[in-house]
Order: sequence, then C-alpha cells, then structure tokens
Amino acid sequence: MKLELIENKTLDMSFLTNSLKSEEEVKLINPSAAFPFDESYWLNFYTRDTNPSISLLLLEESKTIGHSALRYSSETGLSLCFVYLDDNYRGKGYSEKLLSEIESYILNNFDVSEYFLNVRMQNDCAIRFYEKSGFAEISRTEKNIQMRKSLS
Repeated sequence: MKLELIENKTLDMSFLTNSLKSEEEVKLINPSAAFPFDESYWLNFYTRDTNPSISLLLLEESKTIGHSALRYSSETGLSLCFVYLDDNYRGKGYSEKLLSEIESYILNNFDVSEYFLNVRMQNDCAIRFYEKSGFAEISRTEKNIQMRKSLS
C-alpha cells in the first residue's frame, strides 16, 4: 500500500462530489452541509477569512481514496474534520494509515501537542476506530462526541 497525503491546494472537490451520494454520508462528515453535495458550501469553508482550513487528500498510486481537513483557531486549537474514506478501502487498514499520515502532517506543520475532532453519535464504527487510535472523549451533546488525542 503506497499512500501519500497531499494538500488539496486547488480545492478540487471532485472526490467528495463523486463519493458523497447519500444524505446520510454527507451528514456523517458534516452535519451542517446540504444534500445533494453543494460544492460552493464546502469551498466557502476552506476559503473563509477567519480560521481558513486545509483540505487534505489521501492518494494511492495517484488515485484519490480519502479526504480530510484541518482547521486551526487560537480559541479551540487544531481540529480534524470531514474525514472520508472511499467505501472500497474501509476495513483494510487504510483508516489507520490515513490517520498516521494526518498526524505526521500535523507534527510537521503545526506547533501543537494535541488535536480534536467531533464524531456523530450514530457513527459507531468511527467512534470505535478513534478510541482504538488513542482519542478520548472530552464532551458530548445529543448529536456529537468531541474527542481529543495527545501527540506526545
């Protein structure tokens, strides 16, 4: 498995546009997003003036198989969001590799000792994966669990 994590500097949303085919999938990675996939909504998230975000793509042999984003703010720290892995690559170790690549990227590009994410309450598979990967729950609402992972 030869994987590479790259910055999506051109903000090519074709992977998400072609992958997120159900409202459930869209809502699992971004509960505020509309369905069908609205590229302008997502592009606005990445380019807004306050707390812009970094879009990251996971490639295998030049084929995009995953997406994630990082957002930093001085108030909330570094957050991982919009994590999505192509259905054909789930359950085969790619999630672990994606998270490892993201953490390497964080360590090389940010001066932080921890990062955060929110996961939907009904996304049991993701919750188990994040717990197994060292994330700990720090708060919960009726819809989301906020988790933190130390990088040290």
